[in-house]
Amino acid sequence: TNMKLYFTENDLCKRVQVQGYRTVHLGEVALRHSVSSSVNAEPWLKIATVFANDTLYYYRKYHGPLSAWVLYAAFTLSNTLTLIKKFISDQE
Repeated sequence: TNMKLYFTENDLCKRVQVQGYRTVHLGEVALRHSVSSSVNAEPWLKIATVFANDTLYYYRKYHGPLSAWVLYAAFTLSNTLTLIKKFISDQE
């Protein structure tokens, strides 16, 4: 896929289902790992950009270009407002 970090499991499940298989959620299974270890090693803006791009790719692929671009625009606006807020607070 063209996704770097997010929606890979969702995409894999959809592709498996298209081939006639079904996906099953096993709620009693537990997986342990360091929470956000790869994400915490990168700057916030880089991760936010990866998330927005992965959202755009996934939603365009499965839900059409309109919903993909609406979500992408919302994330971009949110990221821009966060950067403005950070800039203003850094100036004080």
